[in-house]
Amino acid sequence: MDIINRMPVTFNLEEGFVLFDDEAEYTNAFEMYPLGPSAMGLVAIKISVNNRRAKMIVDTGAPISYIAPGFVEGLESVGMMDDFHPSIGNFQTETYNCDVDTLIGDEPYSQIFGIPTQELSITFGMLNVDGIIGVELFKRYRLQIKDQSVFLLP
Repeated sequence: MDIINRMPVTFNLEEGFVLFDDEAEYTNAFEMYPLGPSAMGLVAIKISVNNRRAKMIVDTGAPISYIAPGFVEGLESVGMMDDFHPSIGNFQTETYNCDVDTLIGDEPYSQIFGIPTQELSITFGMLNVDGIIGVELFKRYRLQIKDQSVFLLP
């Protein structure tokens, strides 16, 4: 996050590259997400999860996204998944299929979210966020971060 906050970066999983480039174009085709101040230099965006607005930390390395339990109330679990966090170690999480809307005029899509551990929930509370959105976002969008803004292009 130190590097990402210092210079413009483009993530393109489909074509298999990450580009650090001060001269990269940020066109009107991208939807901008202005970022407020975020703790520890983390990047956060607002999306809709199951028709509720959610502030999510963008995590470039998270294979599983996480959402606060209130966002999945009444949904049936789709099973347990294994994950790892450097400060927690290996753990399992209950997962749910959720409707996601990036709020940029695209069609909503479904993706799996896990329920955070107690340690992650405490961190979410301290950071005033509802969850983490991981690599699924990068699979669906070309993502650029520049000058405290996130830009998405399908």
